[in-house]
Amino acid sequence: IVRELGRGGMGIVFEAFEPGMQRPVAIKLLPWRFLEDRPKRAEQLRNEAATIARLRHRNIVPIYTFGQHDGYWYYVMQYVSGVSLGWVLRRLREPEGRVTAYEIHRIARSGSFATRVLVEPVVETADRVIARDSWTAFSKMGVQVAQALAYAHREGALHNDIKPDN
Repeated sequence: IVRELGRGGMGIVFEAFEPGMQRPVAIKLLPWRFLEDRPKRAEQLRNEAATIARLRHRNIVPIYTFGQHDGYWYYVMQYVSGVSLGWVLRRLREPEGRVTAYEIHRIARSGSFATRVLVEPVVETADRVIARDSWTAFSKMGVQVAQALAYAHREGALHNDIKPDN
């Protein structure tokens, strides 16, 4: 495990490095080990992992495996380096009101050994900028999210926590 990435209602997500496959991964872990409702929570996590694992879409992160270790339930998924849409929106509220592709890639490279090795350097250019008035870029992001959600819904999956940080 390299570092904690975030916490939510269903668990904690960590960035990790899988030495056998030589790749970065994200691990979602149920933080409860000895709670009374642990079997119920573990079943929810297993169902979530199984549902996501059967989805195949370019805008849905794939699940690699699900399991239990020392009483903790978890699943392992592809690690996606970069920043969230929530981070971009927070940056756009700042006085400068713009974010460059170079800045996003610089942040991704600084995250950990795993991401520094795998993220290619990017040269900053004027056409790789998101600003407050980048309506085309925002609409493309919205279309990608909508396509992924439509596919998941057609497959019987429901995302219960849609927000820019996810």
